[in-house]
Amino acid sequence: MSEITPLPDEIATAVQGNVQLVRDELLKQAGVAQDDWPSAVMYLSGFLDRQREHADASNASRLAQTIGCYLGEAIVRHYGGRWMLNEANGVGIDIDGLHAFPLNKAAKHLQNGSEDNINSFFSVIPKLLEQRKERKQ
Repeated sequence: MSEITPLPDEIATAVQGNVQLVRDELLKQAGVAQDDWPSAVMYLSGFLDRQREHADASNASRLAQTIGCYLGEAIVRHYGGRWMLNEANGVGIDIDGLHAFPLNKAAKHLQNGSEDNINSFFSVIPKLLEQRKERKQ
């Protein structure tokens, strides 16, 4: 099993910087409520779909990282949990033992399109948490 640790300060600072960048540059300009997490994730999912054809490899990587940070913060703020660093999978979220990797998911969405949709990823978390809870009982 991979070791899980809290985010180092420099990574946590970078994550929060990316979250703020999404708020200031994408959501505010689009008129999306920044703390309406489900609506913001839905908007960003469509934004990634629209960017798929236009982003070159270096821009795609940076875009996925930035959107992934916001997605992770949305998960933490909407469902609970905490940011973590997993030695095998990188930066992620731990919600009572359920691990999600929003930066990886945003990259997959940008690469593969709707089959790896970040909105579906965000929306399925309550079901996964419920299944996890039922298995523990």
